[in-house]
Amino acid sequence: MVVSHYHFDHYTPHFEDWQWIGSSPEFAQKLYRGKILLAKDFKDLPPIQRKRGYLFQKFNRGICKEFLTADGKSFKWGRVVLEVSPPQPHGLSTSAKILMFALRQPASCLVYAPDLQGTRQESVELILKWEPSVLIAGGPPLYLAGYRLKKEEIETATSNLLKLVREIPLTIVDHHLFRSLDSQEYLQRLAVEARKTGHEVKSAAELLGQKPELLEASRKELYQKPDQGISIRY
Repeated sequence: MVVSHYHFDHYTPHFEDWQWIGSSPEFAQKLYRGKILLAKDFKDLPPIQRKRGYLFQKFNRGICKEFLTADGKSFKWGRVVLEVSPPQPHGLSTSAKILMFALRQPASCLVYAPDLQGTRQESVELILKWEPSVLIAGGPPLYLAGYRLKKEEIETATSNLLKLVREIPLTIVDHHLFRSLDSQEYLQRLAVEARKTGHEVKSAAELLGQKPELLEASRKELYQKPDQGISIRY
């Protein structure tokens, strides 16, 4: 199991918070017990994430099978190799760092690039160097446009993502992108470009044959209504 960084939407902490995070000590133990954990080293992170990383490691060393910091390392299990990137910038952030992962077997390579957002050229170049057959990446946070995301940054993210979909047979774009109601239109633009080279672009929902439900993009409306019949399964 891999942990790319210490934002609560990317790992499960060991305290109870069902309202915002969906976490509990019992759920965390069930999730991590007996697993090999390959996690981001917390020592180079800003104070809040460093504290989270320290507590995460402290708790899990007692219950997981093995806890390893993964930054820039390579791991092998039989014919399967996991290559881990050096720490990468977290989208627009100048201080937060993430890890990207390339899972290789003889005939294919899957790259997982959480919170990529497309804004960092160095991360895009590393992905292309890995030559993945499948890329899973977080798209740009369009919902921050005009607030924390400048027009030039959106253009850079789009240019980088277009470059990736031209080179990679299947790209799954999700996460931050689908916090915006404009996500489907944005994804379609990437898909049109990908088809020019015989490639595909999908959301995670579409990969599973389902229609995307933009719950994050509709958060304000949903929170105003007491019961939308939405259930969370773990």
